[in-house]
Amino acid sequence: MLASLKTLIPYNIQTILISAVIGNAREINDWLNDNGVVVEGTNLSPTYRTIAFTSWLYDLGQVQFINPENPDIKEYFVPRVIEKQILNTRGRERNERVFPKKGDSNTIGLYLGLKLVNEGSVAVFSGTKVSVLSMCKDIVDAYDRGLGIVPPSEHSNINEVQRLTHLYALHFGKNNEQTKASQLGIVTHHGNLPQGIKLSVEYALQKSLVKYVICTSTLAQGVNLPIRYLIITSVYQGGKRLKIRDFHNLIGRAGRAGKYTEGSIIFSDNTLYDKKGSQRHKQGGSGVWKWNGTKELLNPLNSEASSSSLLTVFDGIEGLDEDFNVDFLLKNLYSDKFDLLIKSDNYISKESREQKYILEELILKNHILHSIESYILMNIDSEICLEEIIQNTLAYYSATNEKKSQLLDLFQRIKTNIEQNIPTEKQKVYAKSLFGIDDVKELEEWLNVNYTLLLEASSYEDLFSILWNILIQKIKNDKFVKYTPNDTLYDVAINWIRGLSYFEIFNSVKDDNIKIGSRKLTIEHIINICEQALSFEGSMILSSLIELLELQSESEEREKLKEDLKFVQKQLKYGLDSSNKIIIYELGFSDRVIAQGIERSLCTAPNLSRFDIKNSFRNNHVIVEGILNQYPSYFHVYYETNFI
Repeated sequence: MLASLKTLIPYNIQTILISAVIGNAREINDWLNDNGVVVEGTNLSPTYRTIAFTSWLYDLGQVQFINPENPDIKEYFVPRVIEKQILNTRGRERNERVFPKKGDSNTIGLYLGLKLVNEGSVAVFSGTKVSVLSMCKDIVDAYDRGLGIVPPSEHSNINEVQRLTHLYALHFGKNNEQTKASQLGIVTHHGNLPQGIKLSVEYALQKSLVKYVICTSTLAQGVNLPIRYLIITSVYQGGKRLKIRDFHNLIGRAGRAGKYTEGSIIFSDNTLYDKKGSQRHKQGGSGVWKWNGTKELLNPLNSEASSSSLLTVFDGIEGLDEDFNVDFLLKNLYSDKFDLLIKSDNYISKESREQKYILEELILKNHILHSIESYILMNIDSEICLEEIIQNTLAYYSATNEKKSQLLDLFQRIKTNIEQNIPTEKQKVYAKSLFGIDDVKELEEWLNVNYTLLLEASSYEDLFSILWNILIQKIKNDKFVKYTPNDTLYDVAINWIRGLSYFEIFNSVKDDNIKIGSRKLTIEHIINICEQALSFEGSMILSSLIELLELQSESEEREKLKEDLKFVQKQLKYGLDSSNKIIIYELGFSDRVIAQGIERSLCTAPNLSRFDIKNSFRNNHVIVEGILNQYPSYFHVYYETNFI
């Protein structure tokens, strides 16, 4: 994107780039600007932030505050902050149940949040959405067993808590752990949440209607929230340590200017501080190694450079039988050997860590090659020569002379392949697809074979049943691919389009024989399949088919099919079946449940125009507000701002 902008922006136009944390600002500046200036604000934080570590060497744990510039220097500590509570046992349980557990960063983090929430908003950070759900389960279980701490709902707006809980329940069911946590005043924020809940949670946190969130790094991605305490349960995400720049973007949530004069970042893993001098190697490394790694994270000057992933296409892959180096890549780029290596089922079917790593690396290289293909296709008929296109990239700017030569060779081979295998009249259509050339060719071939069948479809559902044959082939989402037996996947997709909630879809296909790989199907798998596989990947595939229709002979039937495909694409994207519901969703009420609730009460006829629906919003205040009063405040405020 930046390389494209670089070619479009005139030389005399001022360009300003702002980044929270960037390790090589001067290099990026020199690439983009001939005489640019870098203004570094590493030490210009508008709020004061403290850094603390949990320590639990004795019966009562404490929080040790350190010097942010030198973590080895102690500044002060707060004693007697952590005291384990004895919980009730159930049935035949004999082992003592306690909360929090010493050495368990998740329960310690949750406990600290409960103790601090009366002083200000709390975010408990976890590396993955799986651990977010696990923490919801832990906190709900603790309260069910008689935990004697006032829940965060007591420090929140009780009406907002009830509305959020209602929305969680409509999506996930009343017995879902996230729903139960919400009832306690503890909300969640992660990549697998429906858009409506995300927006509602963000607004409620911004307005301090709720004050306790368990989250992943999604909360740090462009969301300005007033967090007083950020509790970090883990500095790992998906098995890898957080990047330093991502870590500092995350801790920037604490003590936001204009709301709090200071913020606190607390590491809840007591072993980090208590064993920082230990040389003993256990799982995860020695205490010294972990402590040094954490100190490295705290210094923003250690931030990784922002680099181009293009150059990584030449890197070798450890553990691969083939010597995957630049010579192999350039020699075999468009051979059957390379194609079979990239698409090998051998790597998909095996579950070892080594094979997963190899598969991830192969997929990444394939993605980079597809990106280069798309980039060349977009510029192939421009006046800019291929060398200039390459030279505008950061990869070329930062590469050695040898790598520059290899990049030129790679781009030229890809361009030659495009010119030899894609007719000129098809190149613009192919350029609009986000897939690689081979995938687009396969989509085009499928469309040619099934074109007449698509024209003859008598309903949107019939049309979707035909499209399903290509969707099930081309969707690569791992939960979707590993769903076995896959004969009920179509039912999941149809129920998604019909607007059923996640727990309704889950209950409709729930069966002990259905697995995701070797694991039993859960509602979280259903959410991932609906949101990521169907809504995201599926709508992208249909978008490419819509573009490829341009290659068919022009006719009224073709134009009608194009409009029908666009509608089915929206059905799949939003999980809604009627044009009224889709329009309501697109007008800003971006939640499947809420869009359907509004449609039932507000739309008196099917297939209303966008103009008619907007007028209904404006002319029926009492009805609309009555509907929205049962949902989180975000939607009520959105309505008042945009329609009254």
